Amino acid sequence: CGREFGRASIEIHEKQCAQKWEESEAQKPVHERRALPERPELKESATREEWNEAAKAIHESQAMVQCSGCGRRFKDESTMHKHQKSCKSSETAAFGGSGARRLPKEVEA
Repeated sequence: CGREFGRASIEIHEKQCAQKWEESEAQKPVHERRALPERPELKESATREEWNEAAKAIHESQAMVQCSGCGRRFKDESTMHKHQKSCKSSETAAFGGSGARRLPKEVEA
């Protein structure tokens, strides 16, 4: 979920977070469900900062949803769809544009 935890509380958090993820995914249609993000694999000697950084990277790549237009990441599909309604990059990406706002041609000169 992208939150930081210490060694004492991470095991409790992982169980609760996994349960929350599964419950949330179970409410979606089968074709929209995503698998539980994998647990970071680090050595026992990894520091809390290393653990949290690895967990954050996995969260961003596996749990968050990316806008196909601008590349921003969102916590869920619903939030991403709201963003896409106003994402200028989403409109221009399909036409090979850069996504940057441009002035009309008659005003550019």
